[in-house]
Amino acid sequence: MPAHPQKSRMPIVGRDNIAIEIKETRLNAKNILRDGLFVLPNGKTLTQFKNQHGADKFDGPPLPKPSRGCIYLEVDVGAAHSDDPKGKRGRRRLVLEFHEKSRTVKSEYYTPDHYRKFSFVKIE
Repeated sequence: MPAHPQKSRMPIVGRDNIAIEIKETRLNAKNILRDGLFVLPNGKTLTQFKNQHGADKFDGPPLPKPSRGCIYLEVDVGAAHSDDPKGKRGRRRLVLEFHEKSRTVKSEYYTPDHYRKFSFVKIE
């Protein structure tokens, strides 16, 4: 299986250049994690993102290996279109590299289509 991509090679998008819906999801997620919760005010839940492979099991992991003591948590951004073949969750995801002991977010990633290969960008 292919190796994890390197953090230094991930495409980057500035916080000021992300859509308002992503900004709101990001802010809500970081606030609830700080408080020790995993459910956003809109009812969406942060779940562990396994980072095992892309859309195809031979694609390899889409994100870098998490730092020591960290896990990846994902949350849906927005709602799916009614005709989305992938179901009601839609394709857009925010993934946070979360340090469990300190309860802090170390890195943030976004994808407009987590079913598509090489679609994640790092938010800085």
